[in-house]
Amino acid sequence: MTRVTEIALATAETSDKILARVSQAIVFITVAVLLTSLSVNVVLRYGFGGGGRSWLSELPEHFFPWMVAAGVVLAALKGAHIAVDILLYALNEKAARILAIGIHVAVAATYVTLGFVAVNVSQIVAIEYSALLHISRRWAYYALVFMSVGMTLASLSLALRVAVGGIEAMWGAEPEDSPA
Repeated sequence: MTRVTEIALATAETSDKILARVSQAIVFITVAVLLTSLSVNVVLRYGFGGGGRSWLSELPEHFFPWMVAAGVVLAALKGAHIAVDILLYALNEKAARILAIGIHVAVAATYVTLGFVAVNVSQIVAIEYSALLHISRRWAYYALVFMSVGMTLASLSLALRVAVGGIEAMWGAEPEDSPA
């Protein structure tokens, strides 16, 4: 393995680790905020008969997209997305490697495009604010931008691993992550 390849693989691994930690933090924070706000609102509504607080009902609108986006990135980093890979294993090693690299580069290119679209849409909706919390609607589109960047990096990292290590370098979900 050349020095450039070693550096590229180390960079990809570092990028994956940072992306995983950031995504885990986002999932943790958003789940905590969502569970807390919904629980408090239920207690206020039914425990005190006051009908709850309307602004607490608006929080999921702002936090849920971030939870989903970070979850998508985490699943990609673990190789836990649904995949139909029968063709990869029906081909010889060289053809399977080329196909896998092509698929991951195409996925990365698609997410780059989605990221640019999400940035453009976020600029369009920047003047719209939520009714009670007065948070810009662009906040949810930034989650889509985060997901696009994360998926692009994860896809390129995987394409690099496959290019260097072959089809065996593709990772899949751990057996304990599977419900079956």
